[in-house]
Amino acid sequence: MKKLISLLISIALLFSVSAEAFAAYTEDRAKAYKSGDCTITYTIKNEWDNYQQIQMSVTNNGSETVRNWALKFDCSGEITNIWNVEVCQNDGEIIALRNCGYNYEIAPGNTVEFGFQLRGEELALPESMSLCNKTVDSTNNAEIGYEIQNSWDGGFIAEVTVTNNSDEPLEAWRLSFNGNFEITNLWNANKLHSENGFLVENNVSTMPIEKGETKTFEFQGTIALGETPELSDFVLTSVVIDVESNDPVDSDKPDPGKPDDSENPEHIMILSI
Repeated sequence: MKKLISLLISIALLFSVSAEAFAAYTEDRAKAYKSGDCTITYTIKNEWDNYQQIQMSVTNNGSETVRNWALKFDCSGEITNIWNVEVCQNDGEIIALRNCGYNYEIAPGNTVEFGFQLRGEELALPESMSLCNKTVDSTNNAEIGYEIQNSWDGGFIAEVTVTNNSDEPLEAWRLSFNGNFEITNLWNANKLHSENGFLVENNVSTMPIEKGETKTFEFQGTIALGETPELSDFVLTSVVIDVESNDPVDSDKPDPGKPDDSENPEHIMILSI
């Protein structure tokens, strides 16, 4: 019995020491950061001569999908290998990483994982970590038009075109507009809830819109007899990567308002048949 008690005490002491060592180990090699509604984790999985293998994740704890995500953190190391993410900046002081396109969305409750190898002297856990993507008004950077492709009593099909006139791709875009109809079906875009007018966003087939490129989406609508479908008050927003920004993207901002068409008449093109 005494031998059994001694054995149990030894096991308990060993477990206590191991638990304390593990806690110290994880504290030095893993850290979680909060940015907006997201939790970002940074873990040193392996370490050898001036090299580290880093595993990271971003978890969306909010109620809105995070789109076109990117993040930045302080680091003096050099990335030598990378997976499931792309490098925006690695200048010896700041590392900025962004999505690879196929993983540009993080739905509520979901997590994206990625990693890389890091080379440098005196590598350490980052002091700070934050998302660096934000929503901007891109209406003046695009030409938006529509064409009524087919119509019948009480219904029609319309095609909407978005042409990128800027020098940068339009990524994770949303388009709001008004109309004298109801949308019953939509192709090549996603319809979002909106209290005023209509709000649609890209899907995988219509993002990004490269410089000079045009992407289209179509929808079917119902309309009162005798009325002609009219779309107006176009507002285009997109999510951009801004390494200088410390404010994570807010899907509700900027608030789509009504642009002054008298100042920008060239950005709306109407065709009908």
